[in-house]
Amino acid sequence: MNHAPGTELLDDPAADPTAVRRSLTNIARSNRLFGGTAAVLWGLRRLLDGRDAGRDTRNATRDPRPALTLLDIGTGAGDIPAAARRWGTARGLSIGTIGLERLRPAAQLAQSPALPVTLGCLTALPLRDRSVDLVVVSQVLHHLGAETAIQLLKDAGRLARCGVVIADLQRSRT
Repeated sequence: MNHAPGTELLDDPAADPTAVRRSLTNIARSNRLFGGTAAVLWGLRRLLDGRDAGRDTRNATRDPRPALTLLDIGTGAGDIPAAARRWGTARGLSIGTIGLERLRPAAQLAQSPALPVTLGCLTALPLRDRSVDLVVVSQVLHHLGAETAIQLLKDAGRLARCGVVIADLQRSRT
């Protein structure tokens, strides 16, 4: 099977911007209430706790905390990168975040000084190999067919120096 099972509002690049913003706000709330955010933070903890966090010695005089970069593919409202930054700060890690989004209204919603967002497609990721420390793919895979999902995971692994965190749901009629 090489097609996504069903179509959602966020699968449509021509979707109404107001509806996109409303949907992403609801998804951010769901992430917080039903464990999507917690799943990503669990993955970050598994990757980073007890490891050298990749201290950037060039910035040691300005910021003594280890500096990491995190790419959030399909960043939506930007809630997951914001949670990752707070999580890192609480552990003495400075996590710089970058969002990738294909929908302009979503990118505009997520964009902030702490989260620059690039418009782009996950089938042509606009970054070099090993250009970020961490890649997060949260609530994205269920939108993809099997072959595209597999390729995205391969590409995410190619971009990440430390690791990839995947959090998703399983589609069903429910």
